[in-house]
Amino acid sequence: MENAREPTEEREIDLWEIIKNRYGEFELNAQMVQSNPTYVFRVMSMCIVIRCEHLFARDTFTYTAISPNFSPLAPGEAIPRYDVEVKDGLVAFKRLEE
Repeated sequence: MENAREPTEEREIDLWEIIKNRYGEFELNAQMVQSNPTYVFRVMSMCIVIRCEHLFARDTFTYTAISPNFSPLAPGEAIPRYDVEVKDGLVAFKRLEE
């Protein structure tokens, strides 16, 4: 066949290499979790939660997660906190200054 093309090799992306040192913490209000699950689903679709804690006194959930949207951390660097916002269906994590 004259027009036959060789199959192209797809380069496999190692996602773990991209996200392995991109940890962050963020909070969601417990009422938000209950009343607006679409918002929560959008946020959770952008990260892998590795820890969640409900803070009774503030009625919030604090999440520790891995995401390609978090800044890479140097060895021994503390996990930074992020503000999370969903606007027009897009999730944005903004690193908070300590």
